[in-house]
Amino acid sequence: MRPILPWCAAVCAIFAFAATTATDLEREFSIDPAKGPSNWTFGWKDELQGSFLQFPHRFPSEFWGASVIVHSRTGGPVTESSTCCPLILKHVGDRPVLGAPGFRLAAGSVMLHPGPKGEYSVARWACPAASHYTLEASFATVGYGSTDVHVGKNNHILASASLNGIRTRHDFYFSRLECHHGESLEFSVGYGDNRNFTGDSTSLSVRIAK
Repeated sequence: MRPILPWCAAVCAIFAFAATTATDLEREFSIDPAKGPSNWTFGWKDELQGSFLQFPHRFPSEFWGASVIVHSRTGGPVTESSTCCPLILKHVGDRPVLGAPGFRLAAGSVMLHPGPKGEYSVARWACPAASHYTLEASFATVGYGSTDVHVGKNNHILASASLNGIRTRHDFYFSRLECHHGESLEFSVGYGDNRNFTGDSTSLSVRIAK
């Protein structure tokens, strides 16, 4: 029997993961609810374990010269701090967004920003079927903010972390997370220990596989 070449093993592993991937946030974010189904919804909470409220506004916009798709509570301009947030957006251009000093959002990234009164920006995924899932989630500041980030299930917090400073990051990993049809996983960003939402833009990537 011939040995499996290293490059073949790597390629096979990639295809094996793709075949079992239940969701990829960055890939599915752009789906227009009117054009196709998605297990993702986007909204906010006034309290971390409070009621989830879906963003009523979805629209294309410009953000520091880049094209983005925005979900927000107010529908206000993305760069207007008094009315922008909470929101979630995806950068759909092909170049990084370079804004204020230290701000960098990679092309294709999803970004959450909390609200001025401590509202949490939340990405929610509905489990399509009962299974044990592998979950990888990564939060990273894209500016100089101070935020609190959380992974939850059915309004119960599974894990939390604090991010402080330019491009700090925290990764969460669950190898066998049980989830049933109708249950939900939530990924939340708050305004951190300093209780100030300025500069708190935070990127989020999520991959969930069976």
